[in-house]
Amino acid sequence: MNREQKDIVELTLGMPRSEKQLNRLHESDAELIEQSPGKVLAITTDTLIEEIEHGLYTDPHLIGWMAVTCCASDLAAVGASPLGMVISATFQKDYQGIQDIQKGIQEALSSYSLPLLGGDTNYAKGMSFTGTAMGCVENSPPLKRSGAKPGDILASTGFLGIGNLYAYQKLFGKGSEEVVYKPFARLQEGQILRSFASSAIDSSDGFFSSLEDMMGVNGMGFLIESEYEEILYPLIVEKAAIPLPLFLAGHHGEYELVFTVPQDHWHALLEAGNHIGWRPKHIGRVVSTPGIHLKDRVLPFGIIRKTWNDASDNFEAYFNRLIELLV
Repeated sequence: MNREQKDIVELTLGMPRSEKQLNRLHESDAELIEQSPGKVLAITTDTLIEEIEHGLYTDPHLIGWMAVTCCASDLAAVGASPLGMVISATFQKDYQGIQDIQKGIQEALSSYSLPLLGGDTNYAKGMSFTGTAMGCVENSPPLKRSGAKPGDILASTGFLGIGNLYAYQKLFGKGSEEVVYKPFARLQEGQILRSFASSAIDSSDGFFSSLEDMMGVNGMGFLIESEYEEILYPLIVEKAAIPLPLFLAGHHGEYELVFTVPQDHWHALLEAGNHIGWRPKHIGRVVSTPGIHLKDRVLPFGIIRKTWNDASDNFEAYFNRLIELLV
């Protein structure tokens, strides 16, 4: 259990829970409430603040886009159709980028067919944006992080690593040109996956961290079988000046869905994906022994999250520790 999960457990200890809630703590990216037989309400909330405070997100349009995308991606990870969203926005006084943030929010809402239902505005010394999004799952069970079984195929909705490449360039000033970072929530793919996947999570915190979260509820491990060049963004493979595994291990993700599929469902999933021009990336498979099983080493369960927590926002120390683990 990572630090954020421990905090949630402590904060919710003794709190009443709905008898209609279908998920346990940490079991899914969105909370799942049964409304009637075959109809589930998915609801999620997220605050965009650390990325702003650390200077990772400075472009106001990106801030607005991400305020919506982080919540839309949680809906995607449970296979929900979007219903609407409310946003609580805290701006700095005299901040000049409010209109650009508004444009980013508007573009994201339109892209995801996610209506803005209301919200709140405040002014303070620092900026933050809290979104709460709602969706609906009908006629088939929602996706959860739990449900993976040994032998299931491990896959993602697309290439991985662009979030960590962006963070590396932004925080360390590396690279001659800044990578374009604008992740897109995989709502359509998530709805398809409901019919085929055994478990799913979004990769908002990075690929390896996402695998650790899935290990926490499944008690199993993951074997990475594909070459890094096959699953990382081509730009990373072409221009990376640091070892490729680091782009999977860092704590800033790309908001793809990472999921498991029983082997006998894989080809049917590929056929369903063809109808929307989508082909998932085969990464590896689920194994019974916990840990992230690479070709030359095994990363024990929890080591990636612990490395991030122990760094206490010292990015250089964090980066150096990842190198020790992976190189």
